[in-house]
Amino acid sequence: MDIVAKLNQLGIEVKRRYPNINNGGCCVYAAMITAALKKHNIEAKGIVASHGAGRPGWMKKDIATINKARKNIQKNTIYEWQTNGISFAHVGVEFKVGGVKRHYDTEGVHKAGKQLDGMQIYAGRMEYVELRALAGKKDGWNTQFNRRHIPELRRLVKSHLAVDMAPV
Repeated sequence: MDIVAKLNQLGIEVKRRYPNINNGGCCVYAAMITAALKKHNIEAKGIVASHGAGRPGWMKKDIATINKARKNIQKNTIYEWQTNGISFAHVGVEFKVGGVKRHYDTEGVHKAGKQLDGMQIYAGRMEYVELRALAGKKDGWNTQFNRRHIPELRRLVKSHLAVDMAPV
C-alpha cells in the first residue's frame, strides 16, 4: 500500500477514535505525521491555517507569514506566535510524493492548495522541531482534545506508517 493510501486510512481511523483531534490536537498529530514521513525519506513540514491568514491587520501585527514571525520567536509558545501575527486555527502537513506537493490532515491527502480545512494557509512552513516543541506545550490549545490520548495516538500512527525493515 502506498503512503497516500496509508495516510488516508489513518486519518479515517484517527477521526473515528478521536473526534476532537482537530480541536486542540492537530499540531500534535501534524508533528507525529511529519516524523513518520521523514522515516520514509519524505520531506515534510507543518502548515498553519486560519480564517485571516495572510490578511494584513488580522492579528496584532501585520506579519502574516511564518518566516517573518519566526524571527521574533524565542520560547516557541502558541501565545508568542499569536503576538507575532500567527493564529493556529488548524495545523496540517505538507509533503511531496511522486513529484506532487500534497497537504494532509485527518481529512486525508489532497493536492497542495492555498487552503486547509476551509481556511487560508499562511505563507512559510514550520520545521519538525518547531512543530514537536509547540505540540508538547498544552497551554493555549483548545482543551476539547484530551492530551492523555497522545501515547495511544502515537502508537496508532506508528502502526499505520511503520517503515518495513524486514529483509527481502
